[in-house]
Amino acid sequence: MNGRIEEIDIAKGICILLMVVGHSGAPKSVIYYIYAFHMPFFFFVSGITTTIDKPFLQFLKGKLNGLVVPFLFYYVIYLLSYSALYHREILEQLQQDFQTHIRMALWFVPILFFAQIINWIIPRERYMVVTSAIILAAISSVLCLEKIDLPWSLSGLGFASAFVLLGRSIGLGGAKYIIDQSSNIIKVVVSIVVAAIVVYYISYRYQKFDLGYDWVEPGMIRMAGALIGITMVLLISCLLERWKMISHFLAYTGINTFVFIGLSQIVLKVVNLYLYDFLLLKYAVVFAVLYTIIYFKNKLPIAKRLRL
Repeated sequence: MNGRIEEIDIAKGICILLMVVGHSGAPKSVIYYIYAFHMPFFFFVSGITTTIDKPFLQFLKGKLNGLVVPFLFYYVIYLLSYSALYHREILEQLQQDFQTHIRMALWFVPILFFAQIINWIIPRERYMVVTSAIILAAISSVLCLEKIDLPWSLSGLGFASAFVLLGRSIGLGGAKYIIDQSSNIIKVVVSIVVAAIVVYYISYRYQKFDLGYDWVEPGMIRMAGALIGITMVLLISCLLERWKMISHFLAYTGINTFVFIGLSQIVLKVVNLYLYDFLLLKYAVVFAVLYTIIYFKNKLPIAKRLRL
């Protein structure tokens, strides 16, 4: 797939679909389970796939084009939609976002941008990368314990940066090593089952792990659970890669994650106005709308230039 690692795209597809489920009124136990690893996965994989061996200005330009520009595009849609749905003034909504949190998955994008800047700054030696990840996670833990809530979800930047750095520390080589283990089906299935049980226990015991709202304590246990969940998803993607129809659909979904991050909750809120009590029909309509948007978006040259 154009030089991409299909198993990682499949894993992204799995996690972005779980994000939609987690935002759509699923049972609390399901939501807690999904939140245990789904957004940490995207920070972690970003660390795996990002090349930092560039001059800073070139690196910054790439992140501005790849993250900030599409973020601003979807954020404008979000502002207009929420203002219309909730009869709020746009400036009032904008002020509320800056003072607290963006109410959508879009919070993830500016945090990833700043985490990647931190990623570039950290020295290249692996021990420095891992040490920095631990220190940054500890900073977010302290902010949480002291109930210091920074605007735009910046309280969780330490944990987000930690996941990016840990992803960088294993690199593509480490990800490919995990993927290569999929040749032993029994070993993979047992690993998935054990990981699923561990993640379930952590999510049941400590409930929601939400970097967007700085619900992160106890930090190190949550981080360990997220890393186990990330490994689980990568192993599941390796199994699914054998079924081409499923794997192509999930990889296609994974490549188009920005649409889900930017628009899924808006679509959900509109659909909920009419189909709130019809769960299966609601999901069918939501996904039909999102994949239709993706189809037409991919036909537009400007969408490719703006990396939407």
